[in-house]
Amino acid sequence: MHVFVCGATGVLGRQLVQALRSAGHRVTGLTRSQDGAHTVRDLGGTPYIGDVFDREAIVDATADADAIVHAASQLPTDPPTTGREWRANDRVRLAATRHLLHAVHRH
Repeated sequence: MHVFVCGATGVLGRQLVQALRSAGHRVTGLTRSQDGAHTVRDLGGTPYIGDVFDREAIVDATADADAIVHAASQLPTDPPTTGREWRANDRVRLAATRHLLHAVHRH
């Protein structure tokens, strides 16, 4: 099975890529950078460089996926956290959800 992981370089996403690959699945992981692409490759996946805020990139990236996993977030890591940091996380999660759902309906 081909699985697309949105948020493949985050704490949860890294674990998912490894587990899915260990189970024999082909994994494509969304990342925003070349550094992230190296991480996805090191975990055994195929990187797709794109952005959760780019709907068409998400549609393209998921075109041949059999399953899609949404693990994208922007969780604040340095206390004290602010409302602005949590709103940025909400923005990532909501945009990724909208674009992934749009991609599912397009395929």
